[in-house]
Amino acid sequence: PWEDAQIFFNPTGCGTSHGSITEFNGKWYWFYHTQDLSNIGEQRSVSVEEVIFNDDGSIQRFSKTSEGVLQNGPDYENFGR
Repeated sequence: PWEDAQIFFNPTGCGTSHGSITEFNGKWYWFYHTQDLSNIGEQRSVSVEEVIFNDDGSIQRFSKTSEGVLQNGPDYENFGR
């Protein structure tokens, strides 16, 4: 259940401070947008970071990166080989 307990994402340099969290293939991800590519607030790019949970269920605080996350699904270039 939802509990408003902490700040887990540092939006510095994003030009925005909202996003979405979802689970995929057993890992959790934070999707958000930035203006990194355009430097114009209305022209945004999608970014994603992995969410890591502590043993008590709280989320480890993180900031945006330019790397994003590693692939967590099929390698379609080699799919079916």
